[in-house]
Amino acid sequence: MDIRQSKNFNTGTFNTEGGNAHLGDNFYKSLEYKELTERIEEMRDFMQSTTDEVKRLKYSQKLNELQTQLDAFKRDIIQLAETFQKIDIDTDRLRLAKQHFDNGEYKAARAVLDAEQMTGELDALLAEKEKLSEKTVRNAENLYDKAEEFLILAKLTAINYNLPNRFEKAKEYFEKSLQADKNPINLTSFSMFLHEHNKLDYAAENYEDLLTLIEDLKDINLSYLNDKGLTLNNLGMIYRKLGKFEQSIKCYEEAIEIGKKGESSNNKLLLSVLSLALFNFGVLQDDLGNYENAITLYKDSFKLKANFQPESKHSQAQTLMNLGIVYSKKNQINESEEYYQKAKSIAENLIIQNETDENLSLLGDILLNYGQLKLKNKDFGSADKYNSLCLSIFEQLAASNPYVHIERVASAKSNLAVIKRNTNKLVEAKQLYLGAYDIYAKLSTEFPKSYSPMLATVSNNIALFYGDLKEFDEAIKFHQEALNVRRKLFSQNAEVYAADLSQSLLNISLYYERIRNRGKAIDFMLEAVQILVPLSEKIPFTRKHLSNALRVLSQWGVTPQIHNRKVQ
Repeated sequence: MDIRQSKNFNTGTFNTEGGNAHLGDNFYKSLEYKELTERIEEMRDFMQSTTDEVKRLKYSQKLNELQTQLDAFKRDIIQLAETFQKIDIDTDRLRLAKQHFDNGEYKAARAVLDAEQMTGELDALLAEKEKLSEKTVRNAENLYDKAEEFLILAKLTAINYNLPNRFEKAKEYFEKSLQADKNPINLTSFSMFLHEHNKLDYAAENYEDLLTLIEDLKDINLSYLNDKGLTLNNLGMIYRKLGKFEQSIKCYEEAIEIGKKGESSNNKLLLSVLSLALFNFGVLQDDLGNYENAITLYKDSFKLKANFQPESKHSQAQTLMNLGIVYSKKNQINESEEYYQKAKSIAENLIIQNETDENLSLLGDILLNYGQLKLKNKDFGSADKYNSLCLSIFEQLAASNPYVHIERVASAKSNLAVIKRNTNKLVEAKQLYLGAYDIYAKLSTEFPKSYSPMLATVSNNIALFYGDLKEFDEAIKFHQEALNVRRKLFSQNAEVYAADLSQSLLNISLYYERIRNRGKAIDFMLEAVQILVPLSEKIPFTRKHLSNALRVLSQWGVTPQIHNRKVQ
């Protein structure tokens, strides 16, 4: 199990040149900031006052949610300050709202922007627009003003964490802003808002609209290429998460072409677009098993970061680690070792300079994957050393924030169990496997979408472990659990989880053959083939699985009816 770094979407706002470092720093004056920081300290006290692991996990979850809220609050205030800079503050309502905002009086600013009154004014303006034979300049200006008022109200509502239906109300005000006047500023803000809240289908729809609008305004937009490149990158990430790989590829390829236009002039904004798109396209190509393409993209991204963003050491280490992972998948051990060593060196230096949780987590991820390489190369001593160290790091981090880091503890335990199994330390291996399973079982109960895939993976590994011990009742129990989880995931998103489901079907088929139940073995192998046939056309690494499945069936005297049989 590898932990591979992937980039978040870019949250840069439309037509910005970076902004003022002190812009929006009035949040320190606000009541909301004070309340959030007090609740964070209170939750830390709760977590430290109990030894109950279930309670600690729940407190940690809440602590992480509050810290995420605080980070989002600061970010959103700065973006809101940027929005105030970009819009024309032509109404008394906006002027008064900005005055309250500058003083950190966000509740008062929201009160000035009376949604009910503004909705009435918007309806009147839209009705007037319908009656006009031509859209008058005055009507257009009034609608634009109303769009700005609703945009500011939407952003102020988005930071009101005491509002139970915060997302729904903010979404409503964003949509009213767009209804009044759809423009790059409010459409960018709404698309990012949806993306941040994981409303991916709706975000994709709005990013598509934004691309059209950016194109329509290219003759008057000085940052046309940068805006288009960032939007394409964000849309590519969404399509990847949705399993729409062809659309994702098109977005990344176009973003890369745009970014390359900055090479001759050393345009840092465009080079940043290029570096981001190359990296994220590399992640997608890695997902698809196109490892040579992934390597080229990662290397090109790293070169840009090293030359134009020398301060981005953390990002450089992530890219080097991803290169190590891809080379390991290609069984190019020496190359993989080289990149892991470089990534490890950067991470260790970062920790010497500043021992933050972020830097410790990065080093832990690198050691986890580096340990996997050592295991693959049968260097069990080094594998044990690196995995034990990364487990120690993750347990240290989980002690203060289990919600964020407990998953990594489970991953490290699972990997270390494999090492112990290979060195015949079976008692330790069993304890580690079951420890990882317990963590994933609890997490998948609370957060099934996020952790069910990991539960299936560790269940599969435990099943294989029990099979080696000839404890067949336990083996079938965990094989079946892995299969059940993956069937459910497959029903929710076939394209994303087809490869995992086919692997479980292959494993359980071979298990039934091992205990001399060929009938069930054939049924599961045939089902795997039905999934692998279309999958092998899209994802290269699955072709080997299909070839092996067909060979085994041939040995069993079975010829699958590929086009007639349906997957259950």
